Amino acid sequence: GDFNSVKNATERQRVNKGNYKVVDTRKFNNFISNIENEDIPLIGRCFTWFRTNGTIKTRINKIMVSRGWISQWPTCAQFVLN
Repeated sequence: GDFNSVKNATERQRVNKGNYKVVDTRKFNNFISNIENEDIPLIGRCFTWFRTNGTIKTRINKIMVSRGWISQWPTCAQFVLN
């Protein structure tokens, strides 16, 4: 799905920090927990999307898998391509 949300404040950097919503983050984390999914670790860059003028950097692209999948392939990771 396309949630356009982050799991915590460190996954988004903005010039104007006034738009971060803790309630949305809490809802997103509750959803992830309720469906028993995990986010595959990101290697390399901290962010997956950048506004061209540099005012926003965020990690909205995630690979979510079941906990069983993680236990089957515990060393899997995701990488940001240029």
